[in-house]
Amino acid sequence: MANIYYMKVAVLFVGRITDAKIIDGRGTLIEPKIDSPTEIFITEEAVPFELKKLIYYVIQTGEILDQRVY
Repeated sequence: MANIYYMKVAVLFVGRITDAKIIDGRGTLIEPKIDSPTEIFITEEAVPFELKKLIYYVIQTGEILDQRVY
């Protein structure tokens, strides 16, 4: 049987920030449960961004799998 292992793939966003303001997104509340008694609140924030390129790559090796230019 062959050795099978998994590599982590990531996406790199290349571009420039177009404004210094922060945009507030939606929030998510995760209610406490018996096995996880802590309440967690997740917020989303973003900055205006002009996307120039997306790069898909393997984290462990740095190998570039694909690139998309916009």
